[in-house]
Amino acid sequence: TGVAHFLDHYRAHIAVGSRPFDGVEAALDRLAGDGLRLAVCTNKPESLSRALLAALGWEARFAAVLGADSRPWRKPDPRHLLDTLAAAGGEPGRAVYVGDSMTDSLAASAARVPFVLVSHGYSPEPLGQVPADARIDHFAELPAAVAGLLQGRFSPTAPVAGE
Repeated sequence: TGVAHFLDHYRAHIAVGSRPFDGVEAALDRLAGDGLRLAVCTNKPESLSRALLAALGWEARFAAVLGADSRPWRKPDPRHLLDTLAAAGGEPGRAVYVGDSMTDSLAASAARVPFVLVSHGYSPEPLGQVPADARIDHFAELPAAVAGLLQGRFSPTAPVAGE
């Protein structure tokens, strides 16, 4: 099929042209240095996600990686995000989800996890329509946004964006 052909091609060329967004590596270093565990919750196949992380030399950065084929559900189903948090040893009340689409926002909202919207990347919807607890335009802003949400500017018992 066309999808199988595409996936084979993608796997064979996993990191050709792939570059981290400006500032993301420093932001991940800072978050990890602050003692946060990092995880990946993606609707891409897990093996392809792991292959890309390995090609970037980032496989050791993440405590868990769950893809679309890791469980019988995928985002926006909150179980995908909740299972990723559990696999990383985390819990919703002490987590922040970072994403760039309505699917990410909906998963975070349903899981009752605060959501940081990245204003660039993949989003078929206009960003103004994507509910978020914080928004960043550059990854240099991410550590402060995460810290703010974890330090009480978000209450897991209060209604969250998108509910």
